[in-house]
Amino acid sequence: RIYRMEKEEIPADVPYLLRFGRMEGGHVRNAVAAEAVLEGTLRAFTLDRFDWLKQRCRDIAAEVEHDTGCTMTLSFSEGYP
Repeated sequence: RIYRMEKEEIPADVPYLLRFGRMEGGHVRNAVAAEAVLEGTLRAFTLDRFDWLKQRCRDIAAEVEHDTGCTMTLSFSEGYP
């Protein structure tokens, strides 16, 4: 199953950025890691849109947890929107 935000959820004229630049999980190449860290950037031009994007990320994380039985922890640093 693919988990994603659909393009239709956000109007085309609303700028935002959600990109992942770092993933670390485990120390060997032939075993599934017990835990992993994924880091990225989430930006929007309004606080309402930023809050909506954060909630959508939480919703997707909850779907993944439900479907896979894994546990996810999301944290967002409150810096520049």
